[in-house]
Amino acid sequence: YCSIGLVGIIANFGVFEMTFWDDFYLYFTNWSNYLCFGVMLTELIQTAKKKADSNVTAVPLLKFIGLLGILLTFLVFNLLLAGEKTRNPALNYKVNSVLFHIVLPILYIADWIFFYKRRETKWTYPVYSALFPIIYIIFIFSRACLLKFNSIENNLYACFSRC
Repeated sequence: YCSIGLVGIIANFGVFEMTFWDDFYLYFTNWSNYLCFGVMLTELIQTAKKKADSNVTAVPLLKFIGLLGILLTFLVFNLLLAGEKTRNPALNYKVNSVLFHIVLPILYIADWIFFYKRRETKWTYPVYSALFPIIYIIFIFSRACLLKFNSIENNLYACFSRC
């Protein structure tokens, strides 16, 4: 996961196309994949330090938040965005798109299903994990309001009338 995730992150910065995308931090896909990469890297380090074979329990809350985020990324892209007629289909087959929307979400969800220690999830985890997309939406709307984006300006004024 970490090796493939690192390739996805490098591709996401535009290295393979010899460009740098300075707006990489604006997409929920990136946030969820970076979070999952961090969780998996932490688990890899914890696994390497263990002397005995046992379950890895590093950052279980962040692992659950990552699960919701990556599942949301996977579903929204594959059910809503990938087949949209206004979207260029060639964008769906770029390295970072395939890795961040399909491969890494499937691997992360499979890791959760097969290797997560059972009965460790607390009832508060879904509540905390719902905050992740909400905070992202607040960030995006606030940024758009501060930069006064014309394309969504009318919608923002409906939401934030005194911005």
